[in-house]
Amino acid sequence: MKHLTKIAAAVLAISVIQLPCATEAVAQEENTEKALELSQASDRLIAYLQGEGDIENVFSADFLAAVPPDQFKTTTRQLIAQFGPVVGMRSITPRDSTTATVEIEFEKAIGNAMMSVETDAPYLINGLQLVGFDSKDDSYNKVKTDFEALPGKAGFLVARISDTGMEEVASRNMDAQFGIGSTFKLYVLAELAAQVQDGKREWSDVVTVDQKSFPSGITQNWPDSAPVTLQTLATLMISISDNTATDVLIRTLGRDNIARRLKAIGHDDPDRTLPFLTTVEAFGLKQDDQEKLRRQFLEASEIEQAKILEDAKDSLIVENINIEQLAGTTPMFIEEIEWFASPNDSAKLMDYLRKQNDPTALAIMGVNGGLPEINAAQWDYIGFKGGSEPGVVSLNYLLRAKDGDWYAVTGSWNNPAAAVETQTFATLMARLTSLAAK
Repeated sequence: MKHLTKIAAAVLAISVIQLPCATEAVAQEENTEKALELSQASDRLIAYLQGEGDIENVFSADFLAAVPPDQFKTTTRQLIAQFGPVVGMRSITPRDSTTATVEIEFEKAIGNAMMSVETDAPYLINGLQLVGFDSKDDSYNKVKTDFEALPGKAGFLVARISDTGMEEVASRNMDAQFGIGSTFKLYVLAELAAQVQDGKREWSDVVTVDQKSFPSGITQNWPDSAPVTLQTLATLMISISDNTATDVLIRTLGRDNIARRLKAIGHDDPDRTLPFLTTVEAFGLKQDDQEKLRRQFLEASEIEQAKILEDAKDSLIVENINIEQLAGTTPMFIEEIEWFASPNDSAKLMDYLRKQNDPTALAIMGVNGGLPEINAAQWDYIGFKGGSEPGVVSLNYLLRAKDGDWYAVTGSWNNPAAAVETQTFATLMARLTSLAAK
């Protein structure tokens, strides 16, 4: 077979020379068949990724219903643009009769994935999940070059963090202020954890879900005044970026308290992001029919802005938001109405959350381990929060290495002229985490 792996070949050799009993012979025959089926599926996958064959002969109907061909092709093009052409299947490690961990070799990287196949011939692939990339011969300078090629502006920081301070490992535009989208929700989590530590609140405290926001999230669909714990709200806020949960927490904790926490943690330009907007306020201020209010807000001082928000609280509500405007792909006031931070600010925030050492907060950050491009096996702990909207993407990792060292890997990309490619940026950030792990 063209792409028969070393593992499959090893299984074949064992079945020929070691037959001590009938039971073992049957087991070895089954293992051989298992390896061959998975290898056949991988042959078709690699051929397709190299431009040969039809996608319907590689993936099952169920897979293509969940991941339409155009979506798969777009993702594949982005990966090839980032990592070069597909060279072949480096290895297959069977887990059972229908699943295996595989290493797909690109020109510049190794893609780690989980693959599953159907139980009957022709053993079409019904599951393929990328779980990380390891770049070949990569370097921080190469990543910097790729950051420089991004339209708009972009920056990152890789820092080793400890109780003695933060040590820069690699960076680009680390002090530039970027719109960070939902990354700001980490400041809300930090304030909640601080209030719990100060004895002002408990994670188990119950509040009600009122004054809904626009999704992402699920709580906007919950019944009015539904009771929920602070821990549940925080988990939804960080793991699935639930906007209604976020706004409930901001109102519960107090926007002024969160603002003071932001300053105490260390922010190079707090006036840029204060007063601390709720998500529904940010969405409302960007609406076409709020041009007058938006102009007043942008021309006002921070104190005046806080009063404007208070006076407009009955109009800046989800019922007045035009969903179609928010669902577009055109960046909307991302340099004016946003939450802002530099990669250095975000790294300081990650370090603050580490030093708080609140097991609940750290567990919440670990629910969503980031986008699948990162190689999770390289790390002992992964805390993550990202944010995105048209023209904005921000990805931020708090990482504990196998040797116990901690790292912050933070980055943002803004382009007021056009939407940014989250997949491209996620891959760049994954390369940084992989380099940090080494």
